[in-house]
Amino acid sequence: MNDQPIWDKLMGYVFEKIRPLLVQVEQDTLYLELEEIALDLQAALNGKFQVSVSRTPKPSGPRGDERDEEDESSASEEADSDAGDDDGDRPTPARSRIEIRPVSDEDVEGSLCRAELRGGGSIIVRVNREHEVVQEALKAKPINRMALNMLTTREIADELAKDESVLERLFGKRLLSEIKDREDSQVQFIARLLIDRVSRVKARATA
Repeated sequence: MNDQPIWDKLMGYVFEKIRPLLVQVEQDTLYLELEEIALDLQAALNGKFQVSVSRTPKPSGPRGDERDEEDESSASEEADSDAGDDDGDRPTPARSRIEIRPVSDEDVEGSLCRAELRGGGSIIVRVNREHEVVQEALKAKPINRMALNMLTTREIADELAKDESVLERLFGKRLLSEIKDREDSQVQFIARLLIDRVSRVKARATA
């Protein structure tokens, strides 16, 4: 008796039932990896940015701007809450935010990663969790965190290059002068500075 057709149908049924679980595992894995990257990046930026990861992507309109008003309001409220020290006598510089969001391929129109500078110097980074590069990085053993780090850092650098005041906060006047001198490679240089800082943070943590 040829029971292969029955076996194939059974396996197809089982796969359809467990597919949502597999997708959830992939999403959880990406979230945890991005959280590690966020912690390293926050340390590398000397705490001048609060770097976080959104587990559940916020809905967006056709241009991704449906939540703009809410995002900027949240950034403003957070900046206000960060101003001032414990005794309330002397204000301290407010921290801007970098928020990393794992999103669908449709949300970023097929792009690998997109970043957007918001009010107060805050940045929203959307990572395409369905992109082949991200999927291959997650399948690697161990997971290729460097690839994920590089793609997010490159997009963040692209946005930082648009705001000189933010760059000076992060790098100081000497490095800012070097960045300006690199007319055609500013973004690449900023990305390299960030990646090098992350590497130093990780080296200190494992020393």
